[in-house]
Amino acid sequence: MARPVAEVARGAAAVLLDFDGSVCDLFRAYPAHDIACHLREDPASADLRLPRAADPLELLRRAADVADRDRVRALAGLLAGFEITASYLAVPTPHVGDVLAAAAGTGRRVAIVSNRSTAVVAHYLRHAGLPPFAHVSARDDDLDPALLKPATHLLDGAVRHLGLTPGDCVLVGNSVTDVYAAARAGARSVGYADRPGAAAALAAARADAVVDTLAALAAALRATPVRAR
Repeated sequence: MARPVAEVARGAAAVLLDFDGSVCDLFRAYPAHDIACHLREDPASADLRLPRAADPLELLRRAADVADRDRVRALAGLLAGFEITASYLAVPTPHVGDVLAAAAGTGRRVAIVSNRSTAVVAHYLRHAGLPPFAHVSARDDDLDPALLKPATHLLDGAVRHLGLTPGDCVLVGNSVTDVYAAARAGARSVGYADRPGAAAALAAARADAVVDTLAALAAALRATPVRAR
């Protein structure tokens, strides 16, 4: 059963935010299923017989099962370009600025842990006017798609960079893959229910807490300060 978000936040030294969802709505104007269609129809993947999946990351994973590393790297770069295109019309997640301010005011660091490309995260952050993040752990073109969340590779990298343990960290995301990655790594999780039905799915995945607005997370952080490290 999910717990109160203030209880989950208590004692956490770092907040790890998923990018697409917790920082912005990346695909508001350029839906992910359209990008998946473009990937599937591109000459670089035309002979791979990729499935009609709506998630471009699922196509990348499936390509890794049937294609060599150079082909997968090329598709990852193509996907990164589509993500950057989408980022021009991405919409900031409501109250993400409040979360960043609350974390800074209570001695916490904030990092991004995302299956989206390092390039799109960097591109968005340059133009978003947000305070700097302590670290960004995201997808590079050379990364094996099997290491994306729900695997712990990206989360583990962020934790190491911050000099913390997973138990010091709270991962905030709108997907069950975020919840699974946090549980496997030994971190806490806050599910961000930003669409109908998400709260039930996140709770069923055993998120430690579930919120439907990041304002609730910001309030929980302000109520549970920690010593800066």
